Amino acid sequence: MNKQRVLFIGGGNMTQAIVSGLVANGHSPKVLTVVDRNSEKRALLSTQFHINVTDQLTLNLFDADIIVLSTKPQSAKEVCLQLRPFLKGKKPLILSVMAGLTINLLNSWLGEMFPIVRAMPNTPALVRAGATGLFAAPSVTQAQKLQIESLVSSMGIIAWLEQETQIDIITALSGSGPAYFFLMIEAMQMTATQLGLPEKIAKQFAIQTAYGASVLALNSDESVSTLRAQVTSKGGTTEAAINVFQQEGFSKIVEAAMHAAKNRSEALGRERDELT
Repeated sequence: MNKQRVLFIGGGNMTQAIVSGLVANGHSPKVLTVVDRNSEKRALLSTQFHINVTDQLTLNLFDADIIVLSTKPQSAKEVCLQLRPFLKGKKPLILSVMAGLTINLLNSWLGEMFPIVRAMPNTPALVRAGATGLFAAPSVTQAQKLQIESLVSSMGIIAWLEQETQIDIITALSGSGPAYFFLMIEAMQMTATQLGLPEKIAKQFAIQTAYGASVLALNSDESVSTLRAQVTSKGGTTEAAINVFQQEGFSKIVEAAMHAAKNRSEALGRERDELT
C-alpha cells in the first residue's frame, strides 16, 4: 500500500478525482489530507474515502511529500500567502491544478522557489477517463515526476509537455474539450427529438454513439480519418450528413473555437500576472 503523504489545499472536483483514483489504486487513506473551509465538501470526502479532513492549516500538515494546490484561481493568491509561513524552510513537491497560474507567479506568491508541476486535467477525470497535461519546473527531478505520475495517472491518460505555454493548448483541446462534445451530443439529441424520436431514446442513443465512437477510436490501429471513411459509404446517409458538415465549415468552426479557448487561457494568465 502506497503511504506517500499528500496534502490537498481545496476539496473541489479535481481533488475528489485524484483522491478517488488514489484510494481505488490502494493508496492508504490515512496519509491523505484535505484542507477546505466548506463543511459539506469535508463531510463528503471523509465519508466516501475515509481520509483526513480539516478546515485549519497547521504546521504538522506540511510534512507532506506532495502538496496539491486545488483552489479556485481567483482565490489562489490569498491561499498561497496563507501557506507561506508553513512552507518556510521546507521544499515539498507541489502540484498545481489551478488554471492560468504560471510557475513563476506561484513561486512569487509562495515566497520561495519550489519544485512545482502544473497540471491541466479535465472533468472526465471524475470517472477516471480524464486527460491531463503536465509541465514541470526545471528544479523538478525525474524521481519527483514519477511521484506526480503515480498521483494523477489514476484519473486517465497523462502527457508531459516541453513548454509551459503548451498548457494553454491543452486547455483548448482537452480542458475545454468535454464541453464541445456535450454540445454535439445536445444538438444530436435535440434534432432526433424534433424528428420524432422519444426524448429518452434520443438521449441514450446520442450519448452511446459518442461513447462508442470514442472507444472504437481508442482501440483501433486505424486513424480517425480512416474510421470516418469506413462509415461514410459513397452515396449513403453518412456521406449526406458529412457533406453538410463540410459545406458549413465544420473544421473551420472547430479551429476557430479552439483558438478562442487558447487565446482566452493566455489572456487569463496575463490578467492574473498583472494583478500580482
